[in-house]
Amino acid sequence: MGIVIEMRSDTSLHEAIKTLAKNRILSAPVRDVDAPQDASWMDKYLGVIEFAGITHWVLQQVIYMFFLILLIKMLALSHKFDD
Repeated sequence: MGIVIEMRSDTSLHEAIKTLAKNRILSAPVRDVDAPQDASWMDKYLGVIEFAGITHWVLQQVIYMFFLILLIKMLALSHKFDD
């Protein structure tokens, strides 16, 4: 049986990715740094961080930026024809 790698809730996304990659794991539970030591496990953990969720978020940001740039270029082009 292996050890459980936990992430603290104040861990940066960059550090979380590095920790997941270094330990060759796809996900890890996220521990609430504000939870008291004697809290139940339900109060200690906020959820799970996983590579799939991070990848999905990054792809959404890329698509959002692509469409934003496209919209800006289209608006600039339409103003050019208005002059």
